[in-house]
Amino acid sequence: MPADETIAREGDRPSRSFLLAEGVTCISKLAGRGVRQIMMFHIAGDMPDLHSLHLEVLDSDIWAVTGCRLAYLPHDALRQLCHACPRIADELWRLTLVDASIYRESVVNVAQRQAPSRMTHLFCEMMLRARAAGLAQGNTCP
Repeated sequence: MPADETIAREGDRPSRSFLLAEGVTCISKLAGRGVRQIMMFHIAGDMPDLHSLHLEVLDSDIWAVTGCRLAYLPHDALRQLCHACPRIADELWRLTLVDASIYRESVVNVAQRQAPSRMTHLFCEMMLRARAAGLAQGNTCP
């Protein structure tokens, strides 16, 4: 997927989710006057639309910030996997809870911090997430 391409749109009814194998994506919504609000970034190893496994209609857009490589997983296969392997289902549930936690912090970041501290928080968050995913080298990350 090339950079700046839409992966999924608000209102879509996906029948599959994807694993972000390479690159950076973000979730955004159009706010008043057509201004786009980025709500969350995802890095390699994340499943940005895992919630679509249980929610029929997407409530936001997902787009490629950088060139990305995506691995699609049909919802039917994911459901079968979750039923057959409860530990995998638990891990997928944990991923959605981590995403929700990051989202809550993003709401506070946008609502309560001035621009310099918002950017500082975002850079620190991305660095820590890249380190946790094994994507960082020293003090740099993609």
